[in-house]
Amino acid sequence: MVPRAVVDTCVIISGLMGRGASNRLLISILRGEVRLVMSADIFDEYLRAVHYPRLRLPLVLACIILDELYRRAEIVVPKTKISMRRDPEDDKFLEAAYEAKADYIITFDRDLLALRDNAVADTKGVYGRTRFMMPGAS
Repeated sequence: MVPRAVVDTCVIISGLMGRGASNRLLISILRGEVRLVMSADIFDEYLRAVHYPRLRLPLVLACIILDELYRRAEIVVPKTKISMRRDPEDDKFLEAAYEAKADYIITFDRDLLALRDNAVADTKGVYGRTRFMMPGAS
């Protein structure tokens, strides 16, 4: 069975820039070894991020790869709202993981990674199934 993962924007951008484990993760998704799970809000954030001028990403190539990721992804429409007190921008990743019962949330985000050790914050039960990890970790 192919693992299903919600992938934070910072990991996608790092992968597009061709760096280490994040790049290997994107390749694994494109090969079908990992199933990307996302919502429309997550994909919108990916699209906004590739347009940041300071990243100097080759925009056409980045958009082609994002299009391919979208076509291969499992798109979910979260029905349950999850609120993080620290960073509400992270809620969409938790909601998608909860809706899809994803195996992983892959991120560099400290607030999200902190949740893996914080059972008290598990108000919706999403962490009972989903593992939080950084790219390349096992």
